[in-house]
Amino acid sequence: YLYNVDLNPVPTIWYNIGNILIKKEILLSSNENTVYIKYTLEESENKVTLQIRPLLGFRKALELNRRQTDIFTSNKEITHGISYSPNSNESPIYLQMSLNCEFVTAPDWNYNIEYSEDRMSGLPYQEDLFMPGFFEVDLSPNSSVIFCASTKKQNVELAILTVPRQFAQEVTDFVVKAGIKNIWNFIVMAGVSAMLY
Repeated sequence: YLYNVDLNPVPTIWYNIGNILIKKEILLSSNENTVYIKYTLEESENKVTLQIRPLLGFRKALELNRRQTDIFTSNKEITHGISYSPNSNESPIYLQMSLNCEFVTAPDWNYNIEYSEDRMSGLPYQEDLFMPGFFEVDLSPNSSVIFCASTKKQNVELAILTVPRQFAQEVTDFVVKAGIKNIWNFIVMAGVSAMLY
């Protein structure tokens, strides 16, 4: 299924499943604990239903998790997603989509996830990760959706612009003056900008 990987300017992974080609672009925010993942259906003869199944650790960076029997398995509905916390002591994580889509609550554990770099270094390398459920969204050919995981609730309404590279800065400046606070340039070199506002 893994078709291609490119790390510049943002980590991008392509998946090929039969006649379907899906591009996944990953962006970590530089000023908050937030990750944005953009999925684009680049090739397909029909609509495709995409399921996004977030795996959660709720741990410190150098610790690993094992299945916990006392965690909460429910979540709260928020705009375009859910908030989830494994217990009353943890701050929630906000899982949201740029499109209105269904979140199916289906709590489950994924066992023995392996980290190859840790294994090669002789460190503990396996852990169990919790999945509160999954998002399900229909994508038409050449359409995109953004998944956002954050420690803060985000406003994930999305506008995608395709701009020739020579006008990218001018358009970005205009959008900033218009009061849009978060701008994400996916691939400025290719002239594509996506703005979250």
